[in-house]
Amino acid sequence: MSIVGAAWKKKDKNGNPYISTALDEALLPLTIDKTKRLALYPVKEKKNENSPDFRIELYIPKEKEDKDEFIL
Repeated sequence: MSIVGAAWKKKDKNGNPYISTALDEALLPLTIDKTKRLALYPVKEKKNENSPDFRIELYIPKEKEDKDEFIL
């Protein structure tokens, strides 16, 4: 997995919580499908008040070597 962005907890003008995200421009346009996953992980130790609350990672599972293999 590799870090591809960051996310912050925020509130709208009515006080409703949401998550604001920023992705690295090198990824765009990025198509998310069954071969790719984005995952948000909490940042355990924020450096300052403006540091992100989450890191965004891209995960691309490796294909099985034997595509004809069954798993029962």
